[in-house]
Amino acid sequence: MGARLVQLGDDGRRVAIVRLSPDELVIGRDAQEADLVVEQSTRVSRRHAAVRQIGGGYEIVDLGSANGTTVNGDPVERFPVALEDGDRIALGGDVELLFEIARSGRLISSIALVLLLGTSLAGGYWWWREHRPDPVMQKAARLAAEGVTAHKAGNPEMAKQRFQSAAGLLFREGRLDDVQRDVLMRTAMERVGTELKTGVDLWVVFQQTTLELAKQRQIEQQQRESLGAPTGTATKPQCHLDAVGPAAYDSCLRQWVRQVLQDLRQEPKQDLPDNFIAAIARMQCEIHGFIGRSIERGRDLVPMMKVELEKKYLPGKIHYLSLIESGYKLRATSRVGAYGPWQFMPGTAKDYNLDISGSDERTDPVKSTRAAAEYLRQRLLEFGSDDLLLALASFNTGRWNVFKALRKLEDPFSERTYWTLVERKFLLPETQGYVVKFLAAAAAGEGGLPSIATLEAALNRQGKCKD
Repeated sequence: MGARLVQLGDDGRRVAIVRLSPDELVIGRDAQEADLVVEQSTRVSRRHAAVRQIGGGYEIVDLGSANGTTVNGDPVERFPVALEDGDRIALGGDVELLFEIARSGRLISSIALVLLLGTSLAGGYWWWREHRPDPVMQKAARLAAEGVTAHKAGNPEMAKQRFQSAAGLLFREGRLDDVQRDVLMRTAMERVGTELKTGVDLWVVFQQTTLELAKQRQIEQQQRESLGAPTGTATKPQCHLDAVGPAAYDSCLRQWVRQVLQDLRQEPKQDLPDNFIAAIARMQCEIHGFIGRSIERGRDLVPMMKVELEKKYLPGKIHYLSLIESGYKLRATSRVGAYGPWQFMPGTAKDYNLDISGSDERTDPVKSTRAAAEYLRQRLLEFGSDDLLLALASFNTGRWNVFKALRKLEDPFSERTYWTLVERKFLLPETQGYVVKFLAAAAAGEGGLPSIATLEAALNRQGKCKD
């Protein structure tokens, strides 16, 4: 007598069978970690569930899967569930298995198989397991090949998009989880290049493509400037937030938000959403007094902060992050233990070489600013220099929460922007509000802090702005 799992097709037919042994059987999407591999289901996690022998029977345990495991419709949550003959197991609501006790006369010869790909004899299965085609790598290689073709054809924008899509595919499927984040793109190109087998160094081609695209955009910018006003005067807002009336406030704020984004070296959306501008105005209303007091308090600190940020090749205007974190207070303390003008938690402070014993260097304006600059520089290496807003978001929610949000994108590299995550509602509301708060403070700091009367009239919120 033995036990087995039977995979059921959409029509209820038996698609495949695998015999269970005393060894634990891990079921998942990752061939490196799972014994029973489900490659074609996006709802099955890399290590989804495990079936193991206990006493004279078997039990199933969920391994922290994203979409859950059920037995006969009941969820397998924190504790293992004992299996009985005839139990139906569902993985992620997508793949269905039947647990059976195989009796004498029905014993099937030793079979090992991969779910959704059929059965084979044990020896042949293991050979096939080592030599089978990898559909993820094959698709990534096709995308990279298209990138090489676009590069040769002089289309760097398409080439970069294809290379990023190939890397994004590996990232989404967990094929880069073992890689340090600052070398994600390089490692992705190396691995895809091995699959492509053309001898082309994809990392070199990607760097050339990026350089060509930057030159192309620089030329286009110079051409635009030659057709308009001299450099520096074309985009600078001509209005001041502390001087315009309520009717013109929305338009003026929009100009200053766009200016701040350009100063942060970000490519703002062609048309900033009306609700986004309205949210920034409401934030200015809600923390009006805090912004004003903080700007005044930071006058002596800000020049130093700009210098330290720019040493790390970061825009100086990131100092407004310290404004919204602490109001530029050197000894600001949060209820969760964050401390100093940049509100470092103890663990993060140690990671960036701040001594938190004795005088606590989190309160040292220069050293803490250097640590903040290094933190943001590393986030830009992870997220890409073209999306500083994601780095700012990570300052609030943590880098792993941003990575989790990126994983939800169909193409996490080419779609990797703050705007996309907001539009798809993949970021927590608090994190969206954090970036809004930063832009509210920065727009007021650069364009002038409007009066409460102007804000209340523009928002039709009489008596609701805070002094």
